[in-house]
Amino acid sequence: MPDGTSVVAATAACVAAVLVAWQSWETRKSAGASQKAAEAAAAGLETANNALDVARREESHSRMLVSEAQRARIDAALPAISVLAARDVYWPPVTSSNLQSGSWTPCGEDESWSLPSDAGKALGVQGEIHFHNGSQKLVELRIDYTPADGGPRVFDDVVALEPGARARRQFLTWARIGEWAQADSEGWLNFEGRLPTVVYSDHLDSGVGVEWMFALGPAAPIYESDEREPGRYRLVTATPSPDRPQPPRPSLYVERERRSYWLDRLKGIELPAPGDAV
Repeated sequence: MPDGTSVVAATAACVAAVLVAWQSWETRKSAGASQKAAEAAAAGLETANNALDVARREESHSRMLVSEAQRARIDAALPAISVLAARDVYWPPVTSSNLQSGSWTPCGEDESWSLPSDAGKALGVQGEIHFHNGSQKLVELRIDYTPADGGPRVFDDVVALEPGARARRQFLTWARIGEWAQADSEGWLNFEGRLPTVVYSDHLDSGVGVEWMFALGPAAPIYESDEREPGRYRLVTATPSPDRPQPPRPSLYVERERRSYWLDRLKGIELPAPGDAV
């Protein structure tokens, strides 16, 4: 028979085993509860983030609706102004070998230029812009342009239109032969500051400003008409050699009509334009 010491030791071992098992079970139970709590917290955070995103979208949509309503109110008060470009430019173009003199003469039908010797000569295209005031109040437009006969560029020339009145302005835009040749090869020329710009502003505290910008294209007025003469340019009306396509005459058109809306000009509060982020 086991002695008393053995019994006590066995009993203590059993109790210890039970305690270890109980602690292990409690630990697993606590860990499971913690995991469930963490999962619940994560789900709650995701729900909160989703709700926040919905609230932000709704707020953005509300701001957009308010901006659209404000723009519609301002547009309703905008006078009926038409600014149109006469698509057909004057032909033939004009040329100048001395820009300082401001003297421009029409090109001959068979006129030609060779690069690089003629790269610095100027070639200008003349055109016309038409204005019409279809409203019942006086309208003033401001135009920046170079006069058709050459000379310095005119800034803030005021075109005052009585109700129902029409007006027009003739202009000149020019580039050097080297630039026109580059436009012929690349299909693009930076006309910034060369073509006219027209601006209307109602000067109201809550109002609108409109800017009309023009473009000239799709081709330059000159091209290499004969493949046997590289670097020699003629007007696009010159008949090309059999293997050369003949480009069209350049045309003038309104490239963009940009509006700026003011909720409060005095305080510098500008409304976003249509399509801008709000």
